[in-house]
Amino acid sequence: MPVSPVREATLALGGPAASILFGGLAAILWSWARAGSFLPGFALLGLAAASLILGLVNLLPGHPLDGGRILTSLLFYLHGSSSASWKVALAFGRLMALFLLGLALMLLQAHPAAALAGLWLGWLGWSLGRSLRWEHLRLTAATVGRTRPAASLIGVQARVQADQPIGEIADTLLAADRAPLALVLDGDAVIGVLAADQLAPALRRRVDEPARRAMVPIERLPQVGGQEPAVCAFEALLDSGAPAIAVTEGQRVIGALALGSLSRLLRLQQSAHSTAVADKSG
Repeated sequence: MPVSPVREATLALGGPAASILFGGLAAILWSWARAGSFLPGFALLGLAAASLILGLVNLLPGHPLDGGRILTSLLFYLHGSSSASWKVALAFGRLMALFLLGLALMLLQAHPAAALAGLWLGWLGWSLGRSLRWEHLRLTAATVGRTRPAASLIGVQARVQADQPIGEIADTLLAADRAPLALVLDGDAVIGVLAADQLAPALRRRVDEPARRAMVPIERLPQVGGQEPAVCAFEALLDSGAPAIAVTEGQRVIGALALGSLSRLLRLQQSAHSTAVADKSG
């Protein structure tokens, strides 16, 4: 059951509010303890500062922070468009990530005493930017992937034999018109997947190493039915952390999707969808 914008905003506010409340409590205890022992007072001061900063940063209006969820809920409440609200919050999130990285650089150059704070803010900005990438891909999958079956995103995939040396298949696998992975076959049966990013370490070992030595066995990969929405493949791939997901038709593997190929194809589908909508409105 969908959560109302007001309830979503209330739930999102809970985390930052708890951090700020905890920080305030630690600050009160610090004011009582500073006249006594130095070490407990110093620890309470650090705890208060960290909790307050964490709560305030979490209120910044950008995804995936709680402030971004609050902003999304507010925009959805005012305008009624969930997709547009997410896009605005993601844009604010990018600005927040750039702001934190810029502030980190300023602190690192300002004074050696501010180096620790600068490093922490830099790590926070980098983490926020990395999280934004996944949030953007999730939004793309949610808006486009629900109407496209997973099988339609497979595209042209290389098929190589398990005993074929990887030196022979490198050019095929890295071809621009193909998805960045190959299905590894033993006869006609798919037994594994070889992704482009696995080639470099394998080639450094031995160019005559067979594909079966460098591949990821098919049984280690999550699976999704070819007629299931592409968003299901995307979410399963993200949740599993696997390098690829196998697309099946009945008991037969008909292809595989890596995160890079899936996100790229979903963006192409979204672009085509936007063009079609613009043509109809024109």
